[in-house]
Amino acid sequence: MCKLFYCLVTTLIIGQATVAQEIKVVYKNKTVTVAAPKEKPISKQNVKRSPQNQTNVAKQRNIRQAATPQRNFIKTSAKYQKRSGAPNRELFTYLPPPTNYPRLVTANKQTACTADTIILNSQAQIDNFSTNYPACTTPKYLVIDGAGANPAITNLTGLAGLTQVTNKLQISNTSLTSLSALNSLTYIGDTLQLDHNALLTSTGLTNITHLGALYFVNMPALTSIAGLSNQTDTIRGSINMDSTGLTNLEGLSGIHCILGALRIGYGHLTSFSSLSNLNTIQGSLEVYHDTEMTSIGLHNLTTCNAFLFWDMPNITSLEDISHHLINKDITQFWMIDMNGLTDLS
Repeated sequence: MCKLFYCLVTTLIIGQATVAQEIKVVYKNKTVTVAAPKEKPISKQNVKRSPQNQTNVAKQRNIRQAATPQRNFIKTSAKYQKRSGAPNRELFTYLPPPTNYPRLVTANKQTACTADTIILNSQAQIDNFSTNYPACTTPKYLVIDGAGANPAITNLTGLAGLTQVTNKLQISNTSLTSLSALNSLTYIGDTLQLDHNALLTSTGLTNITHLGALYFVNMPALTSIAGLSNQTDTIRGSINMDSTGLTNLEGLSGIHCILGALRIGYGHLTSFSSLSNLNTIQGSLEVYHDTEMTSIGLHNLTTCNAFLFWDMPNITSLEDISHHLINKDITQFWMIDMNGLTDLS
């Protein structure tokens, strides 16, 4: 009878949230003190889980080996029942996020410029750009080619909302006179290519903070690139200018470094004195078929890897390119048809 009563008391006490150290029981008019049974930890299978979610508990028997949580799962824990003075024991679980909570991972931002390369071949496509490409302000490659367009492309007002071209901007075969409609552009990542725009007289583009390579070809009316370097001091590529109407490079007066070559041909420059701040050309300096050039004029140049001069009959001396030149590893030095050159000192 006593053993049976002890078992009943034990069962009753173990079911409570807190286990007693000892138990006093009145039996047959006598008070009997009974030591409480030691606590047995609750098995993993009996851990109470959140009724709102299905737990994803690690199945490994070794509890030191943590379960790998699935992405977006919330780490939670279930505590063992404990006796006074016993250390805490926890079983970690990973629960899927409740369905009434917002997702924990922020979705990647989607660009409105859905195509990597956008090609515009007519004035109508330019005018309707905001309709055909809603909210597109940062295309990767933008090509404007008016070859065969009727009517010709004469303005870029429909592109006034563009702020960046992350790779290449090409404008070819148009009847544009200026690019001032694109003055919201601050970034051209790879190349600005302007070619065969017979009526273009100025570039505009006065707010560029990051400028890649420059490629200006066959634009005889182009006389001004004013403001092109207002916000930057580095050309992140080469400068190639062939058959333009430029007589100076004042629009690049703020440039300190060209990360590629400087190539000028079939032009009307008399010198490079406008580039008074230029000290580094990481590629070569190439000047060819410029019969009006009388001096190089790069007095502050400290670094250049190669020099190629061809058909500049009015150049008599090259002394101004060696004033501050510090690199001695010149890979090439060509002079072709430099008939006026009399002094190499």
